[in-house]
Amino acid sequence: MSEYLKIIDKYEYISFDIFDTLIKRNLFKPTDLFDIVQQKYECLTKEKLTDWKNIRITAERKARLESHEEEITLDDIYKNIDKTIKNIERIKEIEIDTELELCEINNQIYELYDYCKKQNKKIIITSDMYLPKDVIEKILQKNKITYYQLFLSSEIKKTKRTGNLYKYVLEKLQINKNQIIHIGDNKKSDYIQPRKLGIKAINIKEINTLQYRNNKDIKDIDKFNYECLEAFLNNHIDISKDYYWKTGYETFGPLLYGYVRWLNSNFDAENNKKIYFLSRDGYIMQKAFNIVYPEKETCYIYASRRALLVPTIWMYKNLQEILANMLLPKEITVKAFLKKLGLEPTKYKDIIEKYNYDFDFKIKKEQLENGKLEFYKEIEKDIYENSKREYENLLNYYKKIDFNGNVAIVDIGWYGNMQHALEQIKKIANWDVDIYGYYVGIVPESEKQNIYNMKGFLFDKDRSDLFLKKKFFNAIFETIFLAHHGSVKNYIENADSISLYPYEYQDKKTNSDIYNFQEGALQFIKDFSQSNISKYLKINENVAIYNLLQLGNRPTNKDINNFGNMEFYDDDYCKIIEKKSLLYYIFHLKKFKYDLEKSKWKNGFLKSILKIDLPYYEILIKIRKRIKTNE
Repeated sequence: MSEYLKIIDKYEYISFDIFDTLIKRNLFKPTDLFDIVQQKYECLTKEKLTDWKNIRITAERKARLESHEEEITLDDIYKNIDKTIKNIERIKEIEIDTELELCEINNQIYELYDYCKKQNKKIIITSDMYLPKDVIEKILQKNKITYYQLFLSSEIKKTKRTGNLYKYVLEKLQINKNQIIHIGDNKKSDYIQPRKLGIKAINIKEINTLQYRNNKDIKDIDKFNYECLEAFLNNHIDISKDYYWKTGYETFGPLLYGYVRWLNSNFDAENNKKIYFLSRDGYIMQKAFNIVYPEKETCYIYASRRALLVPTIWMYKNLQEILANMLLPKEITVKAFLKKLGLEPTKYKDIIEKYNYDFDFKIKKEQLENGKLEFYKEIEKDIYENSKREYENLLNYYKKIDFNGNVAIVDIGWYGNMQHALEQIKKIANWDVDIYGYYVGIVPESEKQNIYNMKGFLFDKDRSDLFLKKKFFNAIFETIFLAHHGSVKNYIENADSISLYPYEYQDKKTNSDIYNFQEGALQFIKDFSQSNISKYLKINENVAIYNLLQLGNRPTNKDINNFGNMEFYDDDYCKIIEKKSLLYYIFHLKKFKYDLEKSKWKNGFLKSILKIDLPYYEILIKIRKRIKTNE
């Protein structure tokens, strides 16, 4: 907007349009207001108000057709409402209240307005609007808009649309056309008409600050709620921030907000007395929850799959039973396998070398399940003794945090293995605790959700669509939830009660990038939860995750550059996109297939090679189906 300041300097009188210029509603279309009026009426009166939007639009159209004036009033509109509708005056009051509630300053134009005030310009408000003058005055007052004079079409019965309101302004102020400039968003009313009269005008075009909107897909989600969310994002995002902050605001913020609203509704419905957010994914979830529900007491507890699963090992008879309660990849290094069993690998170097293994040797999952691991018998005693010791330490830690009664645990989820471990310990230790697990998602095939009290926000046993859509960028999805501390190794007997692994991303750029990403998301939650529009929008799972799916499955080149080069730790460091050139892959198709299979971000991998916009997610789904068919 700074390019307009020198133009404004030349004029004594600065005329501003109101709606979509000085003031914005967090609505995609002005008529979306009528959907909210219907919501409020039904909530307040407990009576149905069917099809109110169409009724209200029809009444306004009829009033304009019948009017002999250039402008109509709100009263004129309501006189044309179908007479079978009850409580018309009450509905009108609700519409006025809703306008007052949802109208807020347009931050994108505020710079111009503030500059005019500081330069002691005479600020004129000139608007085509059917609302009464006292309502407009309240809207302006609420948003701290002060002005020299207000010219409103509903009062004067002349409009900008015809140009007659501008003539009236010049006459009323007793000024000539060279003393005033008008600023507004409507090309005809705010730009063409004043220029016909020789009045200088600036047409403020809608500023789209967002990246992740794809109109082709909106039909698959709740259009009203998503479009109003997008309007809010566009009105509030701080465009001066860096890529990661803005992307977090736009993609991760809505997901976290929808999730914590879902969490709270479940906590209330199931009467959970204590709420425990499990480290590390629970760190950002707890922060988000505490912003929206500051009155509720929550606890952040240190936990990890390793810290909870190892203390259960002694409960199982043999390696096969242990493995049945662990999530293992198809291949695992000897070093990683020993860690999963709770052992410090360096202490067993001589034993594994005796059987011609080394730490980097990859053991196949089927080899473990068939009991064909030669050195296992020599370490079995240590595994069970360590497990029992860690079990006792775990009991002490959970006693310290008062883990009993009706409790909720919150985590990113997937298979439910951590809750399974807690449930096993609960049974052996005779804990007086009922555990309810609330997760971002539970893998639809996981059998644990048939045994325990657990729910997924995005997906679970009855809903697999969003699971598949998240699958191809899982590395990014998990990374953005990370707390900025290491994973929990185990519970120990000292005063701190826990031992942490070193944080993988300490002193790495990934750490600062994810921090900015999360800060943007938390700022969205602060902004949105303080906004009146949040009371009326339903941010369900499909609306909440939509923008993040755009990032993951339909990435822009900027996304590829920023997230593709991010480091990811999985036993070792690698980039989220590790690739060769297109030319290389043309002559090495097997290598292409291998790299695609191993890629941490398959959609990003394909686009970074091909460089063009294609439906990569749909392509990957077809590839996946073909592979399964051939199997």
